[in-house]
Amino acid sequence: MIKINEAKKIVLSEMSRPVVDEAKFDELLIKLGRAANIFVVGHGRSGLVAKMFANRLLQLGLSVHAIDEITCPPVKKTDLLLILSGSGSSLALVDAAEIALNEKAEVALITAEDVSRLTAVIKTVIVLRADTKHSTHKVSKQPMGAMFEQSSFLLLEACVLCLQERLARDEVFMENHHANIE
Repeated sequence: MIKINEAKKIVLSEMSRPVVDEAKFDELLIKLGRAANIFVVGHGRSGLVAKMFANRLLQLGLSVHAIDEITCPPVKKTDLLLILSGSGSSLALVDAAEIALNEKAEVALITAEDVSRLTAVIKTVIVLRADTKHSTHKVSKQPMGAMFEQSSFLLLEACVLCLQERLARDEVFMENHHANIE
């Protein structure tokens, strides 16, 4: 039977395995910094990761929305839609990308697949070489796409650090933008 410390070592080693294309990451940082509004979306656990990132963007003082929330405004030309999708093929996410692109908004994707319906229409694509729940040749010992979700979370937490520096936002600034009613 696997012990907790051994399981933790597996998870930690797998999370840090995917390497990120620095140029694509910088492209994402630039788009995040100049967007009038940032919209995030993903399904399932990837959607939760997207919402955690949205929370940090809000604390950085950026205008951010989760597209499945009732208070979400319409996407416009000056906005960015960030999609998290391991497979890159979810029909609802393809529809969201097409709507944003039709409105001339920027669209970025974090995915585990080089070739998918979303990578075919989105220019800013960050590919994390990580298992998803649809992977046929799994390298992870973890179940159901956990490696992609965890790697996405780490990538986006690193993104927060980069944005914090670029925007000159310290912890006090972020605390002042933290929810005061929960």
